[in-house]
Amino acid sequence: MASIKWKYPIESIHGALKKKVFGAAMRKAKNAKGEQPNFSVQYGERDLVNHPITSGENAARARFAAVRALVADRKDDSTKRAQDQAAFKAQSTYTTLSAYLWHVCGQEYDSAQD
Repeated sequence: MASIKWKYPIESIHGALKKKVFGAAMRKAKNAKGEQPNFSVQYGERDLVNHPITSGENAARARFAAVRALVADRKDDSTKRAQDQAAFKAQSTYTTLSAYLWHVCGQEYDSAQD
């Protein structure tokens, strides 16, 4: 029977957890919500014959790349930096400035697509 004992980074892994490749890790730092759960990672290649990339996945990848570029440009723009910081401090939904900018740039991207 497969089992994992969690102790930073990993105390031990026993058994056949995955037929091909398996990796496991434990979070080193808390996320934005203060959570620090254990997680496992599967490394390997996707079987494109049985699981081809769908149009929805391509759209999600394109949206992510576009929003990432918008966030990077917005962080580099010194004219918008003060406005963004003031708007971030005025809200309480997002705990980090980056999360707030991802939300704002995501809305901009979505409205431009409509």
